[in-house]
Amino acid sequence: MIVCDSGPNSRVMNNEGQDGGVVAFDDLLHEVTSCADAVYTYIGQSAVERNFSPAHLREGALSYFRKRGKSLRASLVMFSCGAVDGDPMSAVPAAAAVEVFHVFSLVHDDIIDNDRLRRGAPTVHERFRLAAIEGFGVDEQLAKHYGVSVGILAGDAQQGWSTYMLADLRRKSRVDPSLCLGLIEELSSRVLPDLVEGELLDVQYALKPIDAVTDDDICGMMQKKTGALYEFSATAGALIGLAAEDRDNPSVRSLAKYARDLGLAFQIRDDILGVLGDESHLGKAVGSDLREGKRTLLISHALVNSSETDRQLLLDRLGDPALTPDEMRRIVAILEHAEEIAQRSVDTALASLQSLPPSRYRDLLTDLAHYIMQRTY
Repeated sequence: MIVCDSGPNSRVMNNEGQDGGVVAFDDLLHEVTSCADAVYTYIGQSAVERNFSPAHLREGALSYFRKRGKSLRASLVMFSCGAVDGDPMSAVPAAAAVEVFHVFSLVHDDIIDNDRLRRGAPTVHERFRLAAIEGFGVDEQLAKHYGVSVGILAGDAQQGWSTYMLADLRRKSRVDPSLCLGLIEELSSRVLPDLVEGELLDVQYALKPIDAVTDDDICGMMQKKTGALYEFSATAGALIGLAAEDRDNPSVRSLAKYARDLGLAFQIRDDILGVLGDESHLGKAVGSDLREGKRTLLISHALVNSSETDRQLLLDRLGDPALTPDEMRRIVAILEHAEEIAQRSVDTALASLQSLPPSRYRDLLTDLAHYIMQRTY
């Protein structure tokens, strides 16, 4: 079995405490909410300054912010700033930039995957497909084209907006202009190309024979599609906290490594929830990865470790839109054990934190890693 960069064992927080009750992560979730409050307040103020127009572009660019996401990446920026003894509030514009950049990738990803739901509401391209039918009276083909066009342009606007927010660090938080420029350069010259490459690899792997895509292939794709922005989040927060463009600082390197592994665990857990989760909690359809034949790490792992009968079922039926409920249940049972791969990535991430001095923010980062493995949405 091939696994992704497994590391030494670390403390594992079970979802049940010694008294049998569920570990609630109350302190972590309180702090994540506080970070999100600050970030979304800033996003709202910045949206007024940007003055997106016409109205459909504005609504497309802002619609996913009407209902908050998990804000884990934004919290990672602020926790990492605090972990190097900086003021987390000084990193709010960078945390908002990461949130907006992430949403830009979601808007485009929803188009690529032809998803109709996001956060319990229509995706941008779906919303404006319906708007074109209702507002312009066009046929289905033109309406679909219009919805996709608004989604593409809204995502483009969000990408530019995230760059503006990093530049705004100079004005809002008095961050050195050279550090602002360095963050903009990293986001545009490394993170964006990695994300785009990961997205395209994801699409290409779905076109290959299912047993031609390895664990290593999928891990590499996930590191680019998800891990790169996680790594940027921690790096940006740490550099702002240190008030220096010092990427070789041991704390910066440790936080970057932690976040890279955390991003991989997050994506694997996301794939697990996409198959095994509760649609009412997720706010999006579950099971679509199976019917679309997406090459997730779950599938790759199952092909290597399953019995010949189960492996043949995966090869024969994965990617079939007519997958029956019984076949879906059988495939779900085959995939359930794959969560151990995500746990190995979390263990590796936690090991990277040990070089940081003890602090409240190191504890929050530790809890964040455990929470990612136990989240249900």
